[in-house]
Amino acid sequence: MVSVLTENASKYVKADGTIRVSLERAGKYAVLRVYNTAQLEENLDCSRLFDHFYRPDSSCSSEAGGYGIGLSIAKKIAV
Repeated sequence: MVSVLTENASKYVKADGTIRVSLERAGKYAVLRVYNTAQLEENLDCSRLFDHFYRPDSSCSSEAGGYGIGLSIAKKIAV
């Protein structure tokens, strides 16, 4: 899951951007946060980011690669 999230963050951040990963304890849970400075599209439907094969229109033609399943896999692992 960590690999999927960090790889995804690195695919969509610009070369001069920032990626931060943190892991902290919240009671009996672990909280993993992956943050990047990628620019969000105006038409991005954030509620669908973890759906199988969902990719914003511009990312389909980007050179980022992938199949649009990484975040849905990470969600299944976390839940």
